[in-house]
Amino acid sequence: MAGEFSEEDPASSMERKGDFVQGDKLTVIQRPIHSIPQLCNPGQVFEIWASAPEETTGWQAFLQYEEYSIDLPVTQSAYDETTEWHILNVQAPIPDFYELFDLVVLANGIEADTAVNAVRIEPETDDSWYFIQITDTHLTTHRYSYESGYINDMSELGDFFAVIDDINIINPKFVLHTGDVINEGELEDYLNIGYFSAAKNAMQLLNVPIYLVPGSNDIGGWDATPPPDGTARNNWYDFFGWDILKNPNGLYPYRTQNYSFVYNGVKFIGLEAYENYENFQPDVFGDFSFTIPQMNWLITECGTSESSKVLFYHYDFSNQLNLEVLGVDGALWGHIHADSGSASARPFNLATAKVCDGERSYRLIKVQDGVLTPQDTCQAGSAGQNLTLSYSQPNDGTKYSNTAIIDNNLSLDLEHCLIKFRTPANAVEIQTSYGIISQAAIAGAVKTVYVEAFVPASSEVSITLSSNSGSCDVNSDGRTNLTDAILVLRMLSGFQQEDAIDLNVDVNGDAMLGLEEALAILGIVSH
Repeated sequence: MAGEFSEEDPASSMERKGDFVQGDKLTVIQRPIHSIPQLCNPGQVFEIWASAPEETTGWQAFLQYEEYSIDLPVTQSAYDETTEWHILNVQAPIPDFYELFDLVVLANGIEADTAVNAVRIEPETDDSWYFIQITDTHLTTHRYSYESGYINDMSELGDFFAVIDDINIINPKFVLHTGDVINEGELEDYLNIGYFSAAKNAMQLLNVPIYLVPGSNDIGGWDATPPPDGTARNNWYDFFGWDILKNPNGLYPYRTQNYSFVYNGVKFIGLEAYENYENFQPDVFGDFSFTIPQMNWLITECGTSESSKVLFYHYDFSNQLNLEVLGVDGALWGHIHADSGSASARPFNLATAKVCDGERSYRLIKVQDGVLTPQDTCQAGSAGQNLTLSYSQPNDGTKYSNTAIIDNNLSLDLEHCLIKFRTPANAVEIQTSYGIISQAAIAGAVKTVYVEAFVPASSEVSITLSSNSGSCDVNSDGRTNLTDAILVLRMLSGFQQEDAIDLNVDVNGDAMLGLEEALAILGIVSH
């Protein structure tokens, strides 16, 4: 990296500190975490890795989403001397609704630890699904610390937010981020700049799980930046795992963060890849993309029985990976800030264009019966205009009926878009004009109704959700029947009413007794 570091405007950095929110650093929970979540179905057993003294007992876990929480029964716990972690076996419960939950773990003598957006429970897996790859967000600015104005430049957050908006509409099963999450990995605590904190906080806006692998800017370090060598790598481990990599013992054979997970028969293998820009511990990390222990681990992971396997990493700087020999279906990567490779070739070997610098790119990979089909890269658009979701009324939980409009200017069919309608908690007789209502979740005075819909390429889809308060008894005789509808229609026609009418009956939140109420009554009577 060329240029000289400048401590320009340190006062400005402290001024920005006023808006700085410390991101969550890893303490007890090592997996599942925000950057390596767990996807599971009810009844499935999975592991929690918890870092605590060997004598720690009394382990408990639960899942939380806003005001809702549910126990996560610990069926077994054991202390692993190699990693110095407690390995907890837990069984996914049947929740009242299916969401991306925070994981909370506690035990005797330790404070409760929370991993945000760490566990996604879904009722079942589908034969047809998709996921998204993003890469090179370079948060929070693509200006380096030797360039003027880097301290207060937050422009790359805007690019990331635009992509997040699209992802939340598209509703993939998960996102793979192939590195260079941060622009300059050493600048977290230095001058309170907080690049990692900003990145982790921004990712909480995603409504789907995200899996991260580090890139060269995340962990490579720069000789020109004042913090000591190794700071970038240790910052990554502080925020995205694991503590054993910061202080390895004699039993743990790896010094790099590598992991895999299986979703619906497809195995995803994530690798730490880098250029060791600052020549940190060359006897360990050397000059290669991947260390020998990493390659041995990878060969073992590729030898398992899953029918489909995908690698994801930042970049193969040293050309060490032979996808055909490894027997994988393909690889997804970044670093070059541009698309590369053929989506139709097998195994596919694809780079995806960058999120940063206003490009706002992402790639959708569709999966049908275990067969992966990468799509052409999409862009969110310079103002996020290529895919939008809007509502005809405020979607704030006060309206019984609302209309959502999805405007899809992408040349891509979106089969599983998700729209969350927020209605009053007492909403009943809920119907949608398009799509499928998958579930409804009540939190306080608000009921969230989940509608999944197919949105074709280059199209606009309008989805109206209608409901009522459950009582359309306008003459207060204890029943909702045809008489109530006639009374409303007579009132609307200007006829004088002999019977008293409850003017507070309201099914659409407009504080008026009108045609919508009459239609709602007729709908109730017809059922």
